[in-house]
Amino acid sequence: MANSFVEFTASGSSNFSFPFTYMSTDDVKVYVDEVLRSDYTFSGDYTITFTTPPTVDSKVLIRRETDTTAKAVDFQSGAMLTEGDLDTAFDQVFNL
Repeated sequence: MANSFVEFTASGSSNFSFPFTYMSTDDVKVYVDEVLRSDYTFSGDYTITFTTPPTVDSKVLIRRETDTTAKAVDFQSGAMLTEGDLDTAFDQVFNL
């Protein structure tokens, strides 16, 4: 799980930045004291902003959770093999 999560101790700020890549914002999950939260927005590619800041000293975990139940690309016989499809398929495996 290296490079797939970051932990913080809340200090009153609403903004938290993370260093890892993701395929979709749906893959980025945010927990406060081990409770999944949804009261935030992406204020940049790698920054989330909570509507209300987490309580001081609470544990904030931002983690990438890549879908393991469906392929990002379904290759078909006779179809054109593109760089984009290969990159997408590899990115899903890399992010797992």
